[in-house]
Amino acid sequence: KGRFKWRCAPVPEEVKACSGPSYGMEAHGDIVRQWLAYHRLIGISSFGLYDSDGSLAEVMRNEDVEYVQEWDALIDKKVADVART
Repeated sequence: KGRFKWRCAPVPEEVKACSGPSYGMEAHGDIVRQWLAYHRLIGISSFGLYDSDGSLAEVMRNEDVEYVQEWDALIDKKVADVART
């Protein structure tokens, strides 16, 4: 009596991390690779990376990630124009 019973939610089998939209990342591939490596070490198993201008295309070619190139253009041209300014 008076004791709490803690119930833990089951641990998901997959945890996904998504980046904020990137732009102009051609020279920052090493930082993106380090970000991926760190998050894999702490248990993230899936990634979604969103790129406004396609600047990560070369870096993402050899990575096991969901890479959405020029994501803003998929939504609307006006959004793409604003995102690239």
